[in-house]
Parts: sequence; C-alpha cells; structure tokens
Amino acid sequence: MESRAPRPAGRARRPSFHRMNSPHGYGTKMPFMVSGYICAGCGEWNETMVDESAGSRQRYVEDCQVCCKPNVLRVSWDTGAEEFVIDAELE
Repeated sequence: MESRAPRPAGRARRPSFHRMNSPHGYGTKMPFMVSGYICAGCGEWNETMVDESAGSRQRYVEDCQVCCKPNVLRVSWDTGAEEFVIDAELE
C-alpha cells in the first residue's frame, strides 16, 4: 500500500465572497476565505471557510467531513504569506 506524505498546515487558497443572510440585510456580501486543515483524528484534508471579519486569530470547533470527529481549529493570519493558517487538534 502506498503511503501519502503528510500535508502542510492548512493554507488559504483565494479570497472568496459568498452571499448570505446577515444582520446587515439579505444578500450582503460577507468576506470568507477558502482554507483547509488536516483532521487530527483521521489525517484527511478538510476544506473550510474562514470568516475574515472575525479577526486575525480565531478558535472554534468543526467536525471532520470524513470521520466526523470534532476538531478544535486555531486559525491565524500569516502576514508574510497573506493567508490563514489552520492548526487542528481533537476536542
């Protein structure tokens, strides 16, 4: 069986704006950036959306899209690379 090399910490791919309901009115554009992380439980890659308006350092729980285990995500903005980096650990 072929082994896969571990992926680096999650890196944002591109800025993305999605329409959603918000307190500012229906259809207001809210800034989200596509990023990803490696599940701390099963090691699979997960894509997620980071809410840029929540700040340069965030922490929240998101279930893995593959194994459903809850991951505590620590999101931080890398000013040099101009992207979000996500570290995950099991809850």
